[in-house]
Amino acid sequence: EPYSLAMCLKEMSAALAGGSATSEREKRYTRKDHSVLWARVHAELIRDESGEPLCFLSHLTDSTERRALAQLGVSDEITPETRLAAHKVMKGIAELMERGRANGPMSKAPGAFVATIMNSVAEATMDFMVQDPSNAKKHCKVGFDALWRIVG
Repeated sequence: EPYSLAMCLKEMSAALAGGSATSEREKRYTRKDHSVLWARVHAELIRDESGEPLCFLSHLTDSTERRALAQLGVSDEITPETRLAAHKVMKGIAELMERGRANGPMSKAPGAFVATIMNSVAEATMDFMVQDPSNAKKHCKVGFDALWRIVG
């Protein structure tokens, strides 16, 4: 997707210039058969001991099915106002989690690695909530507690 590529290049340039070293977004990819793949992409600029850039580390998680199910469940509730409110909340949550990670047990691990672990816990939590709805609140609490233990 041209817009997505432009955003990625802009974020990479900013990271190389000293801006935020991590980025996370949902991106749309088009497969060879022209079907759409949605992926959650976490990228991080890795630097050596002297601060020189080494490489970008990226992790992609297929979010196509989860995205479709989520949209079906809330499609009537999405408005420009609720979308803006959600973006503000998610930005705050991301900043809070990064501050926790910086001082927690995973502080030495690359952000992309931590994001991958956290994403796996979140995906497993959602799967258990869907498969066992009578215990969904319990699964949600256990998953949330696990996420906070990861970032410390």
